[in-house]
Amino acid sequence: TLHNFKMVAVAQVWLLVATLIVGCNLGRAQNPNATWRPNFMPLGTHCFSDFPNPNNPEIPHGGGCGCENTPFRWNGRMYMMESTEHYCEIFPGYNTTKQGDCSFFRIREMATGRVIANVSESIGHSFFAAAVDYKSENGPTIWVFGSARNRPNKLSPGPCAVIPYKGCYVGVWTSKDLVTWTTTSKALTLPDGHSLFNNDVTIVRGTASSASLPLHQAVMIIEQRTEDVHKYPYLSPFAINTGTDGDLSKNWQFLNASMYGIDLPKGSVGMGFGAPTIRYDDDEGYYYVIGGGSITDGPIRSKSLELESWTVSHRAPLVILLLFFLSHYILDRSIRQHQQLSRQSLDYLHMTQPTTIPSTLTCGQMRILNCWQLSMLGWII
Repeated sequence: TLHNFKMVAVAQVWLLVATLIVGCNLGRAQNPNATWRPNFMPLGTHCFSDFPNPNNPEIPHGGGCGCENTPFRWNGRMYMMESTEHYCEIFPGYNTTKQGDCSFFRIREMATGRVIANVSESIGHSFFAAAVDYKSENGPTIWVFGSARNRPNKLSPGPCAVIPYKGCYVGVWTSKDLVTWTTTSKALTLPDGHSLFNNDVTIVRGTASSASLPLHQAVMIIEQRTEDVHKYPYLSPFAINTGTDGDLSKNWQFLNASMYGIDLPKGSVGMGFGAPTIRYDDDEGYYYVIGGGSITDGPIRSKSLELESWTVSHRAPLVILLLFFLSHYILDRSIRQHQQLSRQSLDYLHMTQPTTIPSTLTCGQMRILNCWQLSMLGWII
């Protein structure tokens, strides 16, 4: 009823207020003044259910905004690389009964919510992350990385999901037009006994990086698992690409775990870096890392990726998101129950996106934040 919807809306506002208060307190953000402006602008709907998909127009998308996502700019427009699963029948010839469920990534135009590519080449992988090389030859190149973990599939879960771990790898796909994609390449294979969930990659340009690191054109961070920490000690969470030709499908190698990793002083805020994001600032030579979870751990930064080289931002932890998740759930329910809400109202409430985040907090791919939560981040920082 309308009365119930008003009550939900009031509750939503109070949850937002409480979240902003908590976030600003944790981040010790200054009060807005006459020169302060929020660093985002509305760019459209991002996503909505039942949009025709390019693979099989007779089967619409079932909704959902993806999970591990990367917003990126391409020829002046914003897009989202979305990790998603289920709805395998959008791929002609796919038989869920015989092949099991599936996970893959897709590309969505954020201004319209239109999915422009469901990337069938990525089926059987998950926890995707994207990096765009804007300085590659013949225009920008997008690279998408994902673990060999067929997330919802019980019949063929993938080498990163089966113990004993053997042959777990990070797959990679690339495109010059967002529509045509390469087949799967194994960018980085983990030693036996090791697995991973999330990963992220940042392009490295310039000469400001530490002399202690070998020459490299990209850095990868992984959220790793081990069968037995005594038998298979943790690897360094960092791998570097030692190539020089812009090809990120090969030339990856792990750094030495005894030298390179994240080792913050005991008691530091933002210690857990699950679902990590890494970005490189080529002006100052810093690598920035933000973790995911119910608290967005960090940000922290280092010029060398070495142990004991990291400093923690005074804003860490960035913001506690529990209230975001709760408020988002309530809003989703209210939208589903009240489809008569105007498109303009939905755009305002649910579908805004940030365009810039300060270099000290560059996230590019705040994987645990959905479209609406990420827009609120612009207010907090």
